Amino acid sequence: ASPFRRGSGLDPRTGANSIGAQSWTTGDLIDLNSDYFEFVISPSAGATLDIDCIAFGEFRSASGITEFTLRSSLDDFRSNVIDAPVTVPDDGSTRGHELALGGAFDVIVSSVTFRLYGYRAETANTSRWWIVDHPEIGVFRVSGTATPPELGVVTPEPSAGLIWGLVAGGG
Repeated sequence: ASPFRRGSGLDPRTGANSIGAQSWTTGDLIDLNSDYFEFVISPSAGATLDIDCIAFGEFRSASGITEFTLRSSLDDFRSNVIDAPVTVPDDGSTRGHELALGGAFDVIVSSVTFRLYGYRAETANTSRWWIVDHPEIGVFRVSGTATPPELGVVTPEPSAGLIWGLVAGGG
């Protein structure tokens, strides 16, 4: 897995054990080119991943985003991975999310980039949003199954569970 990155339209904001940014779009439409957090998951050579769920925490400032969604590089970030955008309450509480992924992520044999797009911020320049560890799980977690290359497709029980877990670092 890669480190997290911010889109080019965002200004970094520090926070303990998080990645944060400000200057999120205030519009109703996602800024596909610049207002996102992204990370990349890459299977080992010859391995296959079945990614089922992404779990994380998030919180916002008083003027931060009011919606976010998850998209991926599988369709060049054109459609939402989840059924509907997530509405973010107008408070600074940390919320946990477990986003179930569909069948498009059942046979991943090469790198896939995920982007969390934030939008509908209440103000332009001071809108802040942070991604943190899931409050109950304690990590940012990507879960599913992995089939090692030496076992191939005849594996009766691929290893299941945590594909990638990260205890968030600074910045």
